[in-house]
Amino acid sequence: MDIENNNITSNLIYRNDIPIGKRKILLAAIDLFYKQGFDRTSTVQISKEAGVSEGVIYKHFKSKQGLLDAIINPVFTDLSLHINNSLISKDKYTEKDIREIIAATIKEKMAYLYNNKKIIKIMLIELMNNTDLCNRMKTNFSINYPTIINSLHSIFKNKHISNEEVLRLIMGSLFYEFFKMVFYDDYNSTKLKNETENIINSIFTYVD
Repeated sequence: MDIENNNITSNLIYRNDIPIGKRKILLAAIDLFYKQGFDRTSTVQISKEAGVSEGVIYKHFKSKQGLLDAIINPVFTDLSLHINNSLISKDKYTEKDIREIIAATIKEKMAYLYNNKKIIKIMLIELMNNTDLCNRMKTNFSINYPTIINSLHSIFKNKHISNEEVLRLIMGSLFYEFFKMVFYDDYNSTKLKNETENIINSIFTYVD
């Protein structure tokens, strides 16, 4: 499994055009926000961790909130459960098609969660405290939900399972694995591969 293709965190930090000082600030802020939360982290702590002055933070991000937005926005708009559009256009799906769609979707989303777990955890915590961010998430979900359900209906319409059941099974499995990624220190790339295969096989068993 190529887990680097879904690494928005790496793309955010290691772009060629990003100044070194800004990169250090992003790295320090992500680490501190992840470990102790946004509200409990000061710009003084970030500047000390990054090895830059506080003024450099405000030069690049204007405020601590602006720094948070720069970190979570790239991930925020990409969290929906996307399904490969090239596989949705068929009128009828074979068993092989369905298995390929399930496997590809789970592999992609597991790699995404693994590569971006720090930023996703930061964002999820902020959702509980930030009304504006929560409303943006609700709007994003409302826009994407009909597309997701229609896609699932097209794929699983000949199966004895509802769209909601499929979505609940996939999302529940992903959230459970994300919890383990965050809290289990031994969750490495090998475990990622094994757990991904376990989820795929469980879903195959459920929808057969």
